[in-house]
Amino acid sequence: MLAEVLFCQPAMPSLGLALTFDADQLFWFDFPRSSWTPRLPDLPSWPPGLEPPAELVRDATLCQDLRRSLTERVTGLLPESKGIPVADVFPMQPPALGEANTLVCMVGNIFPPAVEISWQLDGVPVTQGVTHTHYTPTADLAFVRFSYLLVTPAAGDIYACIVTHEGDNASVVTYWGAFLVHVASSCPLAANGSVLDFDFTLVFNKNPLVCYEPDAQHFTPCDWGLLRPFATVVAAFLNNGTGWVQRAEARRRACRDLAPRFWSSTMLRRTPPQARIISSKTSNTRASVLLTCHVWGFYPAEVTVSWLLNGNVVGPGERPPTSAIPNGDWTYQTRVTLTAAPTAGDTFSCLVQHVSLDEPLLEEWSPGLSPGLTVKVAVATVLMVLGLSFFIVGVYCYRGKPPAPGYTPLPGDTYPAGSI
Repeated sequence: MLAEVLFCQPAMPSLGLALTFDADQLFWFDFPRSSWTPRLPDLPSWPPGLEPPAELVRDATLCQDLRRSLTERVTGLLPESKGIPVADVFPMQPPALGEANTLVCMVGNIFPPAVEISWQLDGVPVTQGVTHTHYTPTADLAFVRFSYLLVTPAAGDIYACIVTHEGDNASVVTYWGAFLVHVASSCPLAANGSVLDFDFTLVFNKNPLVCYEPDAQHFTPCDWGLLRPFATVVAAFLNNGTGWVQRAEARRRACRDLAPRFWSSTMLRRTPPQARIISSKTSNTRASVLLTCHVWGFYPAEVTVSWLLNGNVVGPGERPPTSAIPNGDWTYQTRVTLTAAPTAGDTFSCLVQHVSLDEPLLEEWSPGLSPGLTVKVAVATVLMVLGLSFFIVGVYCYRGKPPAPGYTPLPGDTYPAGSI
């Protein structure tokens, strides 16, 4: 699904415009600079002449005018839609003490899109190494936003992601805070990249207000509740020579033009996964170890992860596999756990199947010393052998050395004969 969503609101940011592919952001329009900003540096540049900035500014003006007009009419009659932000913090890669990593704070169910995200380490605010993404619209007409913090974790560190919703800071202004207008267009894509359909909708306060009929090329009310009279007025206005039918058709053409341009960067994009098994003790005496297979850095999101014991498939353990979660940078990660009571000679394998791989990725774990401790033991053994070798050679050379001239061996000695 290729989608272009514009939103406007009284809070900051007052305007936002994003192009997304499924759940991932492709571009964000920078209104002050009148330019499209790609989410990733390897994406193709925005095609010149498509969606001219002047047209986008006109879209934004309509959005703001509709929001003000409808807000005046429904205030006190229609409750504001609000979402309680839900935050999840996780590392970009499997964590290890002393190794550089990136913490991801994924904030979902944002509505309206007016949140502040900050970080703390052991209760102290952190600003260095912090970056944020723009808001990405979701299929349920809410928003998601990501924040990143570069870290090198140490024992005892406690990191916190603090999410503050603007509407929660001062309840006296929430009267205006959540009324928001979406101007959203989308086009489902076939497996070969062709456009299957086109949708263009004006949404107020999460309620679809006016819908565009591509075949008839006109707007119709699509709200059957309290906003029906307002939707009828807005649809008539958009159909009455305002240029909005032509604007909807322009967005329809943009869908057809953008789909093939970004096809290789979206639907054909392939990023292979990495995998690592981390073991930890459990309180269950029968299952003495919890194995966690971390799989990260892959795209697309669909992945199959299985556990093998000595080459045979086993169940996922007591906890079901978790679905892939986005990192916000066009990569995903997941974790699959297995509780086990390993015996000597057992080999546990994490088998990862992904469309980017020519053959499945296999990560193995066996009971015994950890890899780090194994290396230390091996190094200590080598040093001990070398030290013992030097000692033996030294003793041999010392005992085999003839006496110096002028030395007379004592009776009963075992040294070679000498002379005075």
